[in-house]
Amino acid sequence: MLQLSHISKSFDGIKAVQNFAAEFEPGRVYALVEPNGAGKTTLLNLINGFIRPDEGGISINGRDVTGKPPYFIARKGVGRLFQDIRVFPKMKVMDNLLVAKHFIAEENPIAVLFQVALNKKTASDYQHQALSQLKSFDIEQKAETYAEDLSFGQEKLLSLSRLLLGDFDILLLDEPVAGVNPRIKEIIYSLIKKLAAQKKLIIIVEHEMEAVHKVADEVLFMSEGAVLKRGTPKDILSDEKVIKEYIGLSDDVEQKTTTSTLPSDERQPILETENIHAAYYKRNILHGISFKIYENEIVALIGPNGA
Repeated sequence: MLQLSHISKSFDGIKAVQNFAAEFEPGRVYALVEPNGAGKTTLLNLINGFIRPDEGGISINGRDVTGKPPYFIARKGVGRLFQDIRVFPKMKVMDNLLVAKHFIAEENPIAVLFQVALNKKTASDYQHQALSQLKSFDIEQKAETYAEDLSFGQEKLLSLSRLLLGDFDILLLDEPVAGVNPRIKEIIYSLIKKLAAQKKLIIIVEHEMEAVHKVADEVLFMSEGAVLKRGTPKDILSDEKVIKEYIGLSDDVEQKTTTSTLPSDERQPILETENIHAAYYKRNILHGISFKIYENEIVALIGPNGA
């Protein structure tokens, strides 16, 4: 359904994607996993047509779409869920969904003037489809709520609902479960499996390994803009080379020890945080962070992207 033929893309001499070649079949879920900055979002932007490759080609169902604009590729059946929520905050939930229904003959100005009854029926059908989609996510009671009044998780479901109303055959999902609670995660996992059963092609970018384990049929582990290894989630996530590449460790890591000439109860921290909470927009990021740093210490903060 989707073929990427040796695609490369650089920005100011930095190679974001290098000679990337892969074929993707319908009815399967592919996960792109990588250390931060290895090119996965650039790859999605290339597929979408937001940017053009320096080299290589892209084809959908055997038709070359390299260099075509985003609207053309969307009309060939490619839809996108973005990592950051993209809704119209000052519009109601139902209106947010109805904007997905736009590639239709009835929008012809002549049809608008002379087929008013047909347009009303079409609009009613679309509203019914939108409401059914909200019901499947158990948020139909929010249909007349303004998007800005939804929780972060509900906004994520709204974005997914709008994407599904577009009836795309290829779905690019950038961190579909990031920042949502466990109940909504399970809803999204179930949805992805259902879409694959409908012969949709799904490509997800995800840093939560739980999501990769639960929904992916195949994992492409990327490093420096290229595929380092491709296989099942079990094969990829248990591979020592992949683990070292993802975490950034080598075999000769030197063990460091911290010593102090003062008893621990006499040492004074030079930096201390206590119970820090923080959020961006509606997404909670920090949950009660507390730590102390003393003189002569080098302290590293590590974690998956977005932690």
